[in-house]
Amino acid sequence: MARAVSSSESQPTRCALSASSSSSRARRCAVGSRSPVSKSAISPTTPQRAWDAGRDGRALLDPLCQQVADHLRPGGTVLLVHSSVCGVQRTLEELAGAGLDADVVARRRGPLGPLLRERVADLWASGGLRPGSLEEEIVVVRGRRPRPAA
Repeated sequence: MARAVSSSESQPTRCALSASSSSSRARRCAVGSRSPVSKSAISPTTPQRAWDAGRDGRALLDPLCQQVADHLRPGGTVLLVHSSVCGVQRTLEELAGAGLDADVVARRRGPLGPLLRERVADLWASGGLRPGSLEEEIVVVRGRRPRPAA
């Protein structure tokens, strides 16, 4: 489950993509993604499993991008925060494929966080990062459900 903050709620809520979810009434939802993790690096029974988002970091992002439009009102917005290592263009394409207008609303470049630094050699080898690069960009991607034509 992802942490979400809805503009119609004063407290953060757990955001699950289901018809009965409290987030289905939300106009805005902000979600942070997990970092890419090597499958061999994490046992399913360790606390580190909470950060495991699959080899490319998209185990949470792809299903979220594909389903979130069903949980937004017309004119509603979702904000996704993730590392550029997870593929910004792919997030934009997934949201657009789900019928949302998508764009990047903020970017901040900086050094790799601790999770990615631990896996930098794997990321260089897999093409997730340019060889020798020790920086990532944290992005905020907005997806907006269009309002019906008047």
